[in-house]
Amino acid sequence: MQKRRFGRIGYWTSIVALGSLAVGWRSLSPGEIDSTVRLALDHGVNYFDVAPSYEDAEVHLSHWIREYRDSIFVAEKTMAREGKGAWEELQSSLKRTGAEYFDLYQLHAVNTMEDLNKALGPGGAVEAFEEAKKQGLIKHIGITGHADMTVLAEAIRRYPFESVLLPVNFIMYHKPTSKSDFRPVLNMALEKDMGVIAIKVIAKQRWTKEPHSYRPWYEPFDDPEVIRMAFDFSLSQPGVSAYATASDHRLVPSIIEAAESYEPISAEEWMTLRQMAERIQPIFPEPT
Repeated sequence: MQKRRFGRIGYWTSIVALGSLAVGWRSLSPGEIDSTVRLALDHGVNYFDVAPSYEDAEVHLSHWIREYRDSIFVAEKTMAREGKGAWEELQSSLKRTGAEYFDLYQLHAVNTMEDLNKALGPGGAVEAFEEAKKQGLIKHIGITGHADMTVLAEAIRRYPFESVLLPVNFIMYHKPTSKSDFRPVLNMALEKDMGVIAIKVIAKQRWTKEPHSYRPWYEPFDDPEVIRMAFDFSLSQPGVSAYATASDHRLVPSIIEAAESYEPISAEEWMTLRQMAERIQPIFPEPT
């Protein structure tokens, strides 16, 4: 699998990251969890994207992290905005994963200016991050966002985050709004040499019927050919280092297959995806 430099962090990451919610669900069997992680490792995935909000992902991955700690990049997250809460959650995540440190610790799901101001203000989460970095508990500091790209852009202006995780989706590209247009953030990240992890790459639309056939809160594409084209699109965007897999282990094999056949998006693929996007409502912004 191709590897790319993860911005100024300098790590060479596989172009697929294991999004740990895919193996974090409590209803999964040990066999489903272990076969998915083994598949990822066997195909060269060396970036694990983890969060305490991903059900039991930290626990499910703990023995894998301990066994392969020297050869994988572990990116952890917190939704805490105050310093005390961020520090306590960091300690809990270290204990649950069995890791002595995290390669990357991220402000997770920063979608409002209120969140950003609190995290960057006096006594905010970023102060705790900086202390943790001094103590060697984390190596790098990043940010993630989903619903409002203008908030992410402001965050990058105000603080030297080393990475950003955000939706890079072909439907959102062809139907942008001021809040969902990810291109300005990608341009800023490229200028500042930030690592970029794409999410929602194979998101199709918000669910329109019950029951849901997959676990993500959105309906994903599951046709391997569409997954391949969507992957080619997102990994062709300037500065994107990798795609963190969707939160269903059944989709991981097709995503890995797409990564191993990756080529820069062709004009034919581009036109096909554009025509598809015309018929679909993007997942962001949320319909009113």
